Amino acid sequence: MIRDQSVSHPESAVLHFIDNAGIARVKYVPASRLESLSSGGVGLSPIFGVLTTDDTFSAVPGLDPCQGDLRLRPDLAHERVLPGSPTWAWTPVDQYTQQGDPWPGCQRHFLRRMVARAETQGLTFLSAFELEWTAGRSEGQDWQPIHDGPSHGGVLTPVLKDHFAALFSDFATAGISVDHGHAEYGAGQLEVALGPTDPLVAADVFGLARQIIHQRSHADGWQASFAPLVTGAVGNGAHAHLSLWREGTSLFAPMGNGAAMHHDGESFLAGILAELPALTAIGSPLRISYERVKPGLWSGAWACWGLENREAALRLEGAQGPNAHKSSNVEWKAVDGAANPYLALGAMIAAGLHGMEHELRLPPPLQGDPSLTGPSEGEPVAKLIPQSIEESTDALGASAPLREALGDLLIDSVIATRRQEATTTASLSREAQIARSRRRY
Repeated sequence: MIRDQSVSHPESAVLHFIDNAGIARVKYVPASRLESLSSGGVGLSPIFGVLTTDDTFSAVPGLDPCQGDLRLRPDLAHERVLPGSPTWAWTPVDQYTQQGDPWPGCQRHFLRRMVARAETQGLTFLSAFELEWTAGRSEGQDWQPIHDGPSHGGVLTPVLKDHFAALFSDFATAGISVDHGHAEYGAGQLEVALGPTDPLVAADVFGLARQIIHQRSHADGWQASFAPLVTGAVGNGAHAHLSLWREGTSLFAPMGNGAAMHHDGESFLAGILAELPALTAIGSPLRISYERVKPGLWSGAWACWGLENREAALRLEGAQGPNAHKSSNVEWKAVDGAANPYLALGAMIAAGLHGMEHELRLPPPLQGDPSLTGPSEGEPVAKLIPQSIEESTDALGASAPLREALGDLLIDSVIATRRQEATTTASLSREAQIARSRRRY
């Protein structure tokens, strides 16, 4: 076992996992125990598989709230230093049964399985997330954002430059690659685009980056929230990027024969497109998530694909020009900050592999904005993705490809978590939903 050499003599450690509601959960342990825990683990109730946003439990057959135990094993090959806390290490965990078998409800094991399944077909991936969050302060009942625009505004540099400089330094300390950062459209909204890497590492970095941003915001006197909606109409996304490769060739890049992309790349993308209604329950886990994925907000509300089209749920990026053979990737836009990154990437891969197996083909790409099509011009050229948590959860329950990939326990746990979310929030106002989730992500 090779541990991250950037972690030098930690005294304590954060053991980190993300549950099906997208909440980061941790245990703290003395660093002296890490080696033994990597094989023996630390205990956790299996009922955490159906823990919801407000710390109530849903129910799934086989998960007894009073019975059983899991073992959380730190993956020391992916251990990192926790910036700003040099005596602390941070490590993701895998969930095992007491008998030492991978627990079928573990999201990290699921992603690992999907990557391994793809490797049997000679496929590899690079993955990354764009993280958006809202920074501000609570002042009584009011929320004071760190800025009120303009988006990407140079006038905000005096306010934001020291904050971003500290964040970039923290990311570098933790070994996290960052492409860029900026002020986004929403009041107080900020964004960083993380660099591409292996899917398992990308999902780990999603969790660690959020932890770093929370810590740096706290140190600078602010609060950070990755909740899908915090203020106004513009919500926080966590757009998932995936590129597909075989023997060094990008399968999303244009072919020399004039084809838009490789035949297998098209089938892979068509598989994701076919499962978009079910995938929405994974990428948009809260009722308030559906206030974010609306037409006209560049949030991927339309169930289609398009070349560089920000209204399409699946945006094929970097697939034109001289660098397309290096930069081609698909961006799933309808993923927000409450999503579990292991589920999001694993489900994308599972759907794509199903599309390849059945040699699915893509319809024409979205051109323009479907919402601008008037009644006199006929129906919009695309349908909307599910616009409620009930609709997307029903679609997930009906998805045979995703049930086969996730397994009964994991998919039933996700569905139970979503149904509990739907029940709990059915009578809550928009403002109450925002208040409920703002401090939990």
